[in-house]
Amino acid sequence: MHITKEDLFPLYYGLPNSAAKAYFICHHFLALHRPLIFVCDEEHSLDFIQAAHTFLPAKTQLLDFTDTDTNRLSALHRLLANPQEIPLVCVSYEDITTPLPSQSEFQARTFTLHRGDSWRRQELLDKLEENGYSREDYAEAPGQYAVRGSVVDIFTPLSTLPLRLYFAGNRIDMICTFDLDTHNTVHREEKAVVLPLKFSQTPASLADYLPEALFIFDAPPTDFIIKDYPQHVLFASLPHPNGKDAGLKANIAFQANMDLVEREIASFMQQGFTVRICCLNRGELDRLSDLLSAYLHAGKAQFCISALTQGFYSPTDKIAFITSNELLNRRYNTAHIIHRFDVEGARRVRFKELEAGDYVVHQEHGIGRYLGLEVLDKEENPTDCLIIEYRRASRLYVPMYDFKKVQKYIGAGGKRPTLSVLGGTTWKEVKKHVKEEAQKTAREILKLEAQRQASPAPQLPGDARIEQEFADSFPYILTSGQQQAIQETLHDLDLPKPMDRILVGDVGFGKTEVAMRAALKTVLSGKQVMVLVPTTILAAQHYKTFTKRMAGFPVNIRMLCRFQSPKEQRSIVEELKNGVCDIIIGTHRLMSKDIAFNSLGLVVIDEEHRFGVRQKEKIRAKCAGVHSLMLSATPIPRTLNQSLSALRDISLIDTP
Repeated sequence: MHITKEDLFPLYYGLPNSAAKAYFICHHFLALHRPLIFVCDEEHSLDFIQAAHTFLPAKTQLLDFTDTDTNRLSALHRLLANPQEIPLVCVSYEDITTPLPSQSEFQARTFTLHRGDSWRRQELLDKLEENGYSREDYAEAPGQYAVRGSVVDIFTPLSTLPLRLYFAGNRIDMICTFDLDTHNTVHREEKAVVLPLKFSQTPASLADYLPEALFIFDAPPTDFIIKDYPQHVLFASLPHPNGKDAGLKANIAFQANMDLVEREIASFMQQGFTVRICCLNRGELDRLSDLLSAYLHAGKAQFCISALTQGFYSPTDKIAFITSNELLNRRYNTAHIIHRFDVEGARRVRFKELEAGDYVVHQEHGIGRYLGLEVLDKEENPTDCLIIEYRRASRLYVPMYDFKKVQKYIGAGGKRPTLSVLGGTTWKEVKKHVKEEAQKTAREILKLEAQRQASPAPQLPGDARIEQEFADSFPYILTSGQQQAIQETLHDLDLPKPMDRILVGDVGFGKTEVAMRAALKTVLSGKQVMVLVPTTILAAQHYKTFTKRMAGFPVNIRMLCRFQSPKEQRSIVEELKNGVCDIIIGTHRLMSKDIAFNSLGLVVIDEEHRFGVRQKEKIRAKCAGVHSLMLSATPIPRTLNQSLSALRDISLIDTP
């Protein structure tokens, strides 16, 4: 099916979802070789943009006009900078009439900075102010700039990272992008394009930038005036007597029934269809291709990695797209986060949290006072350094690339700490004392846990197929530390004695994912899981994470806290007793006398140190004869592993 100007119909239906609309536009309307503007609701724009990336042909650029002012200006620049490419613009109904600057003023105000250019620093700052940039302490959002001595930071809408310019006199000596958290240099650049954010007038609209564009409206609101756009096409959500059928159909509901999948794909192939199974990541692709290899027709489908979460088929083009979400009956949408898990990002202490005068801890030199940031060796090799003051007015200059060795000091009771002596032995003695105290604590806890370790553990055979499917649906690539923690934890659940493991890792390191895999194995073995947290807010966060991650899997999850009504609490308590509830997430309310489990198999405790002594006694009683997994963000020195291994197994997830 190829559309020409003579074939244009004002109305199309038969487009069941955003993926089908993106396919239809990319494969048919782009054949007209003219700009296209797709206008849709804000909530559907992300699905359309994700899908369009899959179908976009060469020499075409996809521009998102649906977000912020800075995002729109960035799209305008791309539009003007690449006139040879056919644009497909996605814009919302609310933003289609947004006033824009004239092309002439936009281009006149845009300027480029090159390494080696002669610029007076104040001249650049005045030009930034003139173009709508605001001066801040730190440039951490588009449209901001910051100044420190001979260094100027600029966050332009064209980059996901801010720019840093080093001046040597009146010359731009170096341009680079830098990390917002650590302020480390990411890439060195030869030039930087600075877009204007403020204009004398905004007389134009998107239509003025694309006068030959064809507007495609996705089921517009009834109050939207279509006649203002003479070159347009309408999409309808339902069949229309005056419309033309685009011919795309939604897939049937597979409900994770692989026999049904085989019958449907066999039917497609008998009609001469090409069938593509779209997986969100490599793990899903490997899992599904292996699972369907046993089937005659499904095993012959084309497997690919794609951001599609909605499938469809075209009887005219003889092609069918089936997504892993449809096959696995999963509602968990991960298409926009198929990226490597950012361990470095999770590990960082944000630089902007430090203010001059704050106390900090350097892992090698101890407690000092942060004085600020200074650029050293400005002429040869400009380096941003943190200045840390120690006792006797000694100073330590820490390059930003060593920022990971510095942490903000957090003391008990708000007391001011004693500064360490730079190069002295006091800090080494403090670390030695802490290690000895931790070993003493380990021996005391060992006595308390001896009786528990002598108890038999419930058998947890799990379900290997569902567990693998759950693992494959994880939207990140596991780090080696995460992978090891998962393997160690699941291995413990297979042993005849109760698991007693501490999982250590900073916030964002993936402790909850490890806990969820252990919880799923427990539930698939017919046992219940209790997730105990110290606060209601944390309980709500865990409940949201568990329910979203386990959507589409055979798990019944509930949350219990004192803020629920008595009726709600009684209902959940009854479900626990009857075994209807598989995973219960809650605060110390779970320690109440009325709480009884049908068959408890695993207790997950987050931040145990925040529970009181009496609460810990109740926790130990609940844990008798069952597996336990404790999640901790408190670092445990690696030298203590041997002492604590007799008490608890420790998994360290990529700790520094």
